[in-house]
Formats: sequence, C-alpha cells, structure tokens
Amino acid sequence: MYFPAPPEFLIGARTRQDVVVDIRPFLRRRHGHFLEDRIVGIDDAGRTILTASGARHGNGALFLGTGPTFRKDTTPGTREFIC
Repeated sequence: MYFPAPPEFLIGARTRQDVVVDIRPFLRRRHGHFLEDRIVGIDDAGRTILTASGARHGNGALFLGTGPTFRKDTTPGTREFIC
C-alpha cells in the first residue's frame, strides 16, 4: 500500500480510505517484486541488497520504500546511491 498522507488527511478532511493506494496491480503489470525486509547493505553498484534476514537479492532497478525512520547513514552503501 502507498500512503501519501496529504495535508487533507492530516487535518481530517479525508480518511485513510480516501488516500491509500494499492500498488500491487502496478507492480504486477511491471513485473515488480515487493520484498518486506530491512536492508542492511547495498553492494554491486546498487544491484544487490543485503537484508537483515541474511539474504542477498539482485535487482535490475531498486526502489527503497524507506518509511519515516530512514537515515542515509544507517545502511552501508546507501549514501552512494541515494540523493
């Protein structure tokens, strides 16, 4: 789910149902894969991620859904690939 939290939601003019967008159809059409895990490292010029569960995942394009607690310095390799 994508939850953009526009100002209308924050002041109560819209509800969660008004602003939440299910991105699963978008990912399916583009053959995207959603991985719910914590990234602990990025290698191979951004083409491989290392997760907290110990797995390595290769990718052709990487989108990080960072959430509100994201800090560039907490994931090794992130500073080099994120503006």
